Amino acid sequence: MEKKSHPYYYLGGLIGLVLGYIIAKIYQIWVVVYLGSDASIGVLPMFWKTASTNPALHTFGVVLVFMIIGILFVRILFNVAEKKIDKLK
Repeated sequence: MEKKSHPYYYLGGLIGLVLGYIIAKIYQIWVVVYLGSDASIGVLPMFWKTASTNPALHTFGVVLVFMIIGILFVRILFNVAEKKIDKLK
């Protein structure tokens, strides 16, 4: 029997997409401001080169990671809920 994907998986992916996009853009803004200011402490932020020279790739990577996390989170929640329902039966 084929197991169909639940609509909540799409919701988890959508929430991951939105959160990933917001976080990626905030990080890119922070990197640009950090590199442009004179207050830098000599330590460069992680992924600064990708975030500043190729922002589309950086955004895609961050959004992809957050979408995967959102889908896995929904999957874990469904597994826990199914186990609790099985215990009640």
